[in-house]
Amino acid sequence: MKKGELRELYQMMFPEYPDIVTVKELREMLGISRKLAYKLIDYGYIHAVKIGTTLKIPKISVINYMMEKEVKEVDEINRLTPSQRARCNRLIRRLCANYDGGNCLPLDDGEGCVCVQMISYSLLCKYFRRAVLPADKVLCADIYRQRTRLCDRCGRPFAPGSNRQKYCPECSRTIRRKQKADSARRRRSVEH
Repeated sequence: MKKGELRELYQMMFPEYPDIVTVKELREMLGISRKLAYKLIDYGYIHAVKIGTTLKIPKISVINYMMEKEVKEVDEINRLTPSQRARCNRLIRRLCANYDGGNCLPLDDGEGCVCVQMISYSLLCKYFRRAVLPADKVLCADIYRQRTRLCDRCGRPFAPGSNRQKYCPECSRTIRRKQKADSARRRRSVEH
């Protein structure tokens, strides 16, 4: 990361915190537990200096950790095709709790801010990746290059949960109900 970018991030990220933070402030910044905060420091992900009995953490170390983690997550994902992007946009309009008529609520600071995920050909929004995208298993499998199958009954693609799965979840429920009814019918006919 270039020095200019780092300087901009330093001014934008966590402006309400001092340049040197404590473990308690680190926990607040990242929204993590005390145990995880100490693990990140012990394993060297976040640099800290022990002064007396307390640990002092440079804010820049926290920002570096956040940006390295974000870059790794974004690099693992390929660009979306136009059809994938269109399907993502439909999913956002239908399911995203942060979407409000083209604007993103968490990015809103008084004036409307366009939803970043709606205008991008990559997966930038963490909330979308973790909460909205998994709702459409076929799209999720397509984007992450996972295996998909065609349902033996209806022919629609679906992301199988196991190697033996032949039907999509909707057809699977219907077929299971039908098999159960047939089994009960056969059992009744044997009893009489």
